Amino acid sequence: MGSQPYYYFCEFQEDADIALQQLRQHEFEQGRYYPAATHLDFPPNPASVACGAQHSSVEEAFKAGGPEGTGSILDIQRISTTPEQMTSSPLPTEFLLRFFRTETPTRDMVESIIIREELIDEDDIDPLDAWDDFADLVWTPGGCHFVVYADDQPSEIFFMGYVSG
Repeated sequence: MGSQPYYYFCEFQEDADIALQQLRQHEFEQGRYYPAATHLDFPPNPASVACGAQHSSVEEAFKAGGPEGTGSILDIQRISTTPEQMTSSPLPTEFLLRFFRTETPTRDMVESIIIREELIDEDDIDPLDAWDDFADLVWTPGGCHFVVYADDQPSEIFFMGYVSG
């Protein structure tokens, strides 16, 4: 199965670990993990495969993924203040400012800049250097998350990273 990038939006909660655990449970119940599904869309959307859970628990599904993992948010088991394997840590403010030019990015900004990789075109930013720095932070060893805003209020948490076997 190999390494996989992942992106997820979930409803905002003050406690990111509660949001993560609810997201993991939801994706498990939808069956959006390997080996239940062999193709995953990121971020999941209404048209994404949802074959239902094929295991009795998140833990059983994680074990069934073997050394390569589930290729999904199920591989991210907890929130950490620093990057660690199988964790999500807060994206540092410096990266929010570098990529979004704000500490309060909207969903539209996240979708265009992170998912479609359309960096803001500024004279003071080299897109290749920016993505290299970003990849170093995000893609290893677990992932990161940050709050997404709507009407200047927290509305979602965006989880992203790279799960690998």
